[in-house]
Amino acid sequence: MRRILSILFTFMMVAFIGNQADAQSLMQTARKAEQRAKELKQQESARYNAILDSKDLSKYNQFINDYPRGCKTPEIRKRAQEVKLWNETKTQNTIASYEHYLNTTQYHWYDNEANQSIRSIKQKAEKVKWDKVVALNTISGYQTYLQDNPTSGYRPEAEKAINRIKGQQAWNRIKNSESINELQNFISSYPHAVEVSAATAKLHELKGVQHYNEGNLGSAYSEFSNLPRDKISYANRKAYDDVMEYNEYSKLGHYATEAALLNFMRKYPNSKYSNEVSNKIAVAKARNLGDYASSYDYNQALSYAKDSYTRNSVQSYISMNKKKQKERRNAMKSWERKQNGGTVNLGLDFLDLGLNGAYDDCTLWYYNVGLMLRFGNFKDRVQFAIGIKPGIFGYTEEVYSGDYYYDYYDTENQTAFHMPVVGQIKLNLFKTSENSRFFIYGKYQYNAVRVEDIEAEMAWGAGLGIAWKHFDWAFYYRQDIGNVKNDDYNNQHYFGMSMIYYWQL
Repeated sequence: MRRILSILFTFMMVAFIGNQADAQSLMQTARKAEQRAKELKQQESARYNAILDSKDLSKYNQFINDYPRGCKTPEIRKRAQEVKLWNETKTQNTIASYEHYLNTTQYHWYDNEANQSIRSIKQKAEKVKWDKVVALNTISGYQTYLQDNPTSGYRPEAEKAINRIKGQQAWNRIKNSESINELQNFISSYPHAVEVSAATAKLHELKGVQHYNEGNLGSAYSEFSNLPRDKISYANRKAYDDVMEYNEYSKLGHYATEAALLNFMRKYPNSKYSNEVSNKIAVAKARNLGDYASSYDYNQALSYAKDSYTRNSVQSYISMNKKKQKERRNAMKSWERKQNGGTVNLGLDFLDLGLNGAYDDCTLWYYNVGLMLRFGNFKDRVQFAIGIKPGIFGYTEEVYSGDYYYDYYDTENQTAFHMPVVGQIKLNLFKTSENSRFFIYGKYQYNAVRVEDIEAEMAWGAGLGIAWKHFDWAFYYRQDIGNVKNDDYNNQHYFGMSMIYYWQL
């Protein structure tokens, strides 16, 4: 409408003025006024949309002041009135004010808050009444409260309180009762009574005693296990102890550990199950005999056996243990013997050298190389060896030279083959290190092949040396036994050295 009026006004001015130039100027002014009006309209719409759902009274009032005759101002006034209504309702903060709001509101912005406030005011009022009833704590008081407030949120608590008070009264009548039925009825009738725990404990005790008297110790334990011993009456503590003892005994099965069995014996030294448990300990100890068990361990296991059957069982375990120990020792000895060289060794005597320098004009010596068979290794205390040692025997022989007038003797060095057969016994005296031994030995020698003029048929000797796993190094003295063809060489003695390398067979 304003636009139409503006256009008409412009044409009237043009007609009135009659001047074309002036008419154009007026038209431009009219267009600017129209553009400005359009911009103001857009600003009003933008502000309206921005604050429409803000529920902010100050923004609503500012809009009304800025656009008192705007086309959107009536809607903003109604919304401002809604906020004022709610603020007044909160200020009064009564059930009536919140109900008035709910009946008056156009937009229902604060319906939830109003309803919650109404409930809160009612609950506070109800709490005041409830606290007074609780302070009285009487059956009649709770009953009157329920009659006056049938929909109260405290109804469950009131009913529990009534049950609790009635339960207390009922317990005072039956607390000394020994009747299982009465206790069960009390618990089911007064589940909220404080005394239910005491009634339950007494019920477990009475049921436990009943099962105990019937000989049903497993069921008795199911009842007694709910109670500590100090909650059991003195008259029934023996039954309680017997049942607890039985339960622990029943856990000691065939494969119970030795520690568990001994712990039971310590806990119940005078138990009626002592013999059975003692037998179990005997078998457990016997079953656990180790590789290093001794006579002490065997005797200790046997000491717990209380009957012949258990003693025989223990003895069978002991026999098996001894057999295993023997097998282990033999295996260990076999292993150690193998590590030390075994039992039979083959030796190469690569240097058996002897010398006799007792005669000025005659030196006797020999050098033998042979094979030795040794029984026992270098660590054995006693060892025996036999062998054959072929070699060279050296000596000096007088030779006659001359004629009728000039007679004299000369000497020549001679060698001959000989072959002694020897047997020797060796004794280790002490260790020179972890891998060597100091030994002494004696030997007998039979000269199977000999130089008859100089060597006797037999000889004996003794020596000392050091032995390793594969090597013997010895010094010895040798003395011939018996006469030889040449009487000048009877009872020969030699000092020698021997080196032998051994291989394990």
